[in-house]
Amino acid sequence: MTDRSEGDIQRVHRTTAALLSAVNSSDRDAVLAVWCDDGVLMPPHRRSVRGRSEIAEYFGRLFEQRRFRFDFTASQIEVDRDMAIERVEYTASAWPAKGGAEVRDAGKGVHVYRRQADGSWKLAMDIWNSDWPA
Repeated sequence: MTDRSEGDIQRVHRTTAALLSAVNSSDRDAVLAVWCDDGVLMPPHRRSVRGRSEIAEYFGRLFEQRRFRFDFTASQIEVDRDMAIERVEYTASAWPAKGGAEVRDAGKGVHVYRRQADGSWKLAMDIWNSDWPA
């Protein structure tokens, strides 16, 4: 692995950490900051969410209704030129924003990152699903 790949892996890790922090603090603007303008979010049991305005609307609605605590328990990143793929395993908790019962989950997902002109990495695609039966 080259020094560039090692540095790129660390930059992708930082983007992932920023995403987790943003989701866990219900900060829609911080979530948007890690996404490419043409990104695609593929949540379970829902249609794909395409582009910055749909992603903003999705997270705005989501954070009005719920609070979250996500932890990535495993992460494996591979970089190939201007694309990076991260396989994650997660644990999560969600609860109503106005209080209520907590729901827990565990699962796995894939993030696809794209290198930006300034050398930073932004999320281009995100898909995940639960390991637990519905």
